[in-house]
Amino acid sequence: MTSELSAKLAEQFAQYIVPTLVPIAVRALRIAAIEPTDAVLDLGTTTGIAAFLAAAQSDRDAPVVGVDASAAMLSIAEQRSRLANTQQVRWHIGNACQLEFAHESFDAVLCIHLLHDLIRPHAALAEVHRVLAPGGRLSVAVWGNPAKNPWATLLARAAKKAGKLITRPSPDVFSLASPGAVEILLQHAGFVGIESERVHDKLRWDHADDLWEWYSAWPHLGATLRKLPMNAQDLIRPQLGPLSEQYRDGDDIAIPREIVYVRALVPPD
Repeated sequence: MTSELSAKLAEQFAQYIVPTLVPIAVRALRIAAIEPTDAVLDLGTTTGIAAFLAAAQSDRDAPVVGVDASAAMLSIAEQRSRLANTQQVRWHIGNACQLEFAHESFDAVLCIHLLHDLIRPHAALAEVHRVLAPGGRLSVAVWGNPAKNPWATLLARAAKKAGKLITRPSPDVFSLASPGAVEILLQHAGFVGIESERVHDKLRWDHADDLWEWYSAWPHLGATLRKLPMNAQDLIRPQLGPLSEQYRDGDDIAIPREIVYVRALVPPD
């Protein structure tokens, strides 16, 4: 995530994005086979989703560390940590490509929706390899095939109907969606036992207005929307309702998504 994020935008992320990330975090933890005795690093923790889930394990007696580049995101994580009296989690502002931890500090690393945001994902994976103990596990989640994630084009279609154009945000969140893309990076970083799966579920909202807020709350996509004049935003937003009706599921709007999950190991001694 970008480090230049206001407190207001971090709150929007927590309100609109985090609920849709919880199922991903749950699956990433399960793939990593995390035990209460494992020291865990949640890299790109944002507001601490996966870190809190790891810390909630019964009989946990090993630390959980959440690292993010955004002070605003970590401020929310720290606030929630105090309210929940979660004592096993520590929060650190840090650069994923230059981690401030000793070699072999962790037994498991979680990396959810981060690699495709990085200019140098290979550098981050080299650091993850360094801080993992021999036999340590890495669990990665990235967006899958754009064609299997129709939410990605819905906003541009709404803009087109309104006679407007939305430029594609940078970085490209589908940069690692191709089959083998993450696996190749992991191999080059020295990981072994690499296993991947593509999982399909649905993003759900009560109303198209919530969908607009979800788009706006993503740091990079939201920045693209905020660059538009307010009158352009006012024209685009109402177009989402009719376009999203094709995904109507009872009382919900349910748009398919595909997530790529990859598990990899540091070679044992």
